[in-house]
Amino acid sequence: MAHVYVGVEIVIMTAVNRATLVAALKRLGRQADPQPCRVLHYRTRLDNLAVLLEAEFDNPEDVSVAGMARRLEEMYGLAAGSVTYTTASTAYGNMVTFKTGSTSRLRMIVFGGVEASWGESLAAVTAYLKANQASWETAQ
Repeated sequence: MAHVYVGVEIVIMTAVNRATLVAALKRLGRQADPQPCRVLHYRTRLDNLAVLLEAEFDNPEDVSVAGMARRLEEMYGLAAGSVTYTTASTAYGNMVTFKTGSTSRLRMIVFGGVEASWGESLAAVTAYLKANQASWETAQ
């Protein structure tokens, strides 16, 4: 069980595939809990091409690289093993880029890493949002 912040950014997808992905992401994590902080919360970037998720994820596959690759294959009817990925280290955690063939489709990051505490993940996503404020917030 992990209570973390996850970021997903769409690189290249059709509008239909994007809608399918967003709907699937919104089903991850807890949908109900006596403690509201454990329930899935999400925030969409201003351009609608990225989302931040926060929840207590009971299923480790919800936030694992292999789980996301498998989920993408199932959602889009792709052959097993056809979604590949590369990982790059960032100041906020490992950024994973998922590909079909040689085309990058989306990026995912578990802020602070999959073993991070809730506080560590919060600190990483807060630093990310501060560094990328113009993409996530409108001018006041």
